[in-house]
Amino acid sequence: MKILLFFPPWTRKLGWYLLIPSFLAGLYCIFTDFEVDFLKLPMFAIYQDQFMGQTSYFSLVEDNLTMELIGVCYVLGLLFTGFSKLQIEDEFTIQMRYNALMWSTLMSCFLLGFTLLFFYGTGFFICMIFNMISIPTIYVLRFSYLIHRSNSNAE
Repeated sequence: MKILLFFPPWTRKLGWYLLIPSFLAGLYCIFTDFEVDFLKLPMFAIYQDQFMGQTSYFSLVEDNLTMELIGVCYVLGLLFTGFSKLQIEDEFTIQMRYNALMWSTLMSCFLLGFTLLFFYGTGFFICMIFNMISIPTIYVLRFSYLIHRSNSNAE
């Protein structure tokens, strides 16, 4: 069975090299409000709504790109790690991918319901931002766990 949608196997290692540092840098920036000074640049925005300010469409806004760059590296790391072809890609690994995808979708729905019931105001929006990347994050963690468990059982 030939599947064309996977990245080459070498991108899995690249994905981990992007994923782990960007995860740690993201946590650091979230909890310390750290921003790199030279990344404050004018950026094109389709829509901007400032708190207690004006709304603008298709305009240039001044923004610090620290979190955006970390987020892009995190998403690329998730894509490369989760969707790189394994050395042996067979029906068993496809079943593990399916299991991980189903598990991550169910967990994300559970987290969404929990957030809707118990978080309000700004905390709700922060949880929604994290929920946007919960499916691929949980997928990568679950699939890596299943691969590790499969390799341990084979030995």
